[in-house]
Amino acid sequence: EKLEITIYHKSKVYSQNYVRGKPKTKVKIEKCNKSLRGTKVSFVPDKEIFESIFFSPKKLYSFIQMKAVLVKDTKISFSIDKELITDETPHRDKFHYSKGIIDFMQNNFSARKKIIAQDFHVNLDLNFKEKCEIYISFNTLEQSSLMSYCNTIETPDGGSHENAIKNGLLKSIKLYGKKNQFTKINNINSNDIINYSDIIISIFMNEPTFEGQTKKRITMPMLQKQLEDIMQNEFLIWLNSNKKIAVKLIEI
Repeated sequence: EKLEITIYHKSKVYSQNYVRGKPKTKVKIEKCNKSLRGTKVSFVPDKEIFESIFFSPKKLYSFIQMKAVLVKDTKISFSIDKELITDETPHRDKFHYSKGIIDFMQNNFSARKKIIAQDFHVNLDLNFKEKCEIYISFNTLEQSSLMSYCNTIETPDGGSHENAIKNGLLKSIKLYGKKNQFTKINNINSNDIINYSDIIISIFMNEPTFEGQTKKRITMPMLQKQLEDIMQNEFLIWLNSNKKIAVKLIEI
């Protein structure tokens, strides 16, 4: 319904007001302290567009936290009026993960009893400055979690990037098992691995393709093939470099 945007850049502050998508004022330019940087957006949701104009503090908290996780070393402050909270969500917090996904996974899953002490982590360069980061922790109990994101937006229905990682993992383990003559290797399927894993996948794409309008699932066959091949190679290298770990994973 209403929106005000303020941008701090090179000792100047630019601001403009909008009503239902149309400029209400001209761009206002003023001087400001040169230490000020960034963008501030204030808005009132439009009842004619949104089914509900009320936001869940818990969802907002998680949403903002994951922004700080997926863009490492970013500092984000969270603040909301206490009276709007009806659960255990903090009304005020600060997020900063200097190592991004690594810090988040180690902080949140450290209590899990692990198959192996060493986790798998890799940053992959794709095409045209596109990239993918993967972190996998293997636990002894059948407690799994798989979180995937594209351009910091959650993809709860998975898609090409998740399929690529699952297939790449399975293929690399099977290749390693056959080469080293593990008798039961042919019986292993992707669920045998995923069900004992905590995984986070984050990709940054220039022009991602989604299935439907909700953008919950990525559909990019070429990306899947490329990422699957890279993942297979990277995880196979990791297995060959950590042979004791590889044996534990296959024999679990």
